[in-house]
Amino acid sequence: MSVDVPKIVLIPHSKSHPFVQRECVLTQPQKVGRSVDKKRISQNNLIFDCRVLSRNHALIWFDKGKFYIQDTKSSNGTFVNECRLSPSAEESEPVELKSRDVVQFGVNVNVERRVTHGCIIATVKLFINDIEVPGPDPDIQEIMQVMQSALSREQDLETKMALMQEVLNEAQSLASESMISIVKEDELLSRLEMLENQLQVYLKNSPDDDIKRQLIKALEEKHKNDLTSKESLRNMLQEKAECVSKHNQLQRDYDKAEQECQRFRTLYDTLKHEYAAEVNKLNEQVKATERDMKATEDKLREEKQHHTTSTESLQAEVDFTKQQLSAVKSRLEQTQDELFELKVTAETNKQRMAALGIKVSEPLESSGVSEELSGGGRDG
Repeated sequence: MSVDVPKIVLIPHSKSHPFVQRECVLTQPQKVGRSVDKKRISQNNLIFDCRVLSRNHALIWFDKGKFYIQDTKSSNGTFVNECRLSPSAEESEPVELKSRDVVQFGVNVNVERRVTHGCIIATVKLFINDIEVPGPDPDIQEIMQVMQSALSREQDLETKMALMQEVLNEAQSLASESMISIVKEDELLSRLEMLENQLQVYLKNSPDDDIKRQLIKALEEKHKNDLTSKESLRNMLQEKAECVSKHNQLQRDYDKAEQECQRFRTLYDTLKHEYAAEVNKLNEQVKATERDMKATEDKLREEKQHHTTSTESLQAEVDFTKQQLSAVKSRLEQTQDELFELKVTAETNKQRMAALGIKVSEPLESSGVSEELSGGGRDG
């Protein structure tokens, strides 16, 4: 019984951290990880010189005609067609790999909007006994990738909208505080006006120097409080204007994000419908092919049975003809022997008649007949 020899080939993606194409036989499970002292990089293993990978990042193996991948508690994650297998530092469930899948080990590390450490991204090709395992249709795979990308963008948009909602709530809180401060400032100004009126009354009734000094001091304090209140009011109004402007900008961003999200939802629904239609079409084609194959097999089986029956009939006829030929051959040999005996008898009789002096002018009719029979027997 022959043993299957599975093999995986990782072809570098254009957005991947540079590495040489890998071809690895999966007679045993193979680890994916970062190069360390005991783990050397080779074209026949899945060890990479990449800082974003864990030492034991993932595991790939072959079992019962299928290829599988599993994240083994890596820090930066393992992705198949942009779908993460498990959260950080958690082991994932085994996921089936197919030809033309795109795998990603780790994520890019960005510093000041520049990629300083890239991740490993590769296109997968799978082989069994050097025969490539057929993968999904390229069009369907492209649709799935677009759907995955749309879902990822939708999640990012939802995260951004949540952040914008938090900022909006904060802006509303600041606006409320600003209104409260304005109310308090109005109350303070009203109180100052009341105190000023009371001082004027005191001046009319008691025009003493102490009262004048207190009045001057109160007026100075009033002036300072007016300046402070005006400054506070100006700052609050400025903050309010900034909050309103920020609120309007966030509202516009939110509306734009909502429109983008709606567009992606529509695209997702359309692609999902197209994908389902394509899958149904392919299933119908597979069923039609299976029916054709079954009909062809039945036809071949009938033809084979017919040929077998014809062959047996012909063989029986050949055997019967051989038997007849053998019987005819035996009969001819017997007839030749009898004719030879007749000829010998005729010659003997002729010699006897010659010895007795009987003249024979014509050959015996029986001799001629014997010659004819003898010749006919030889011709036959």
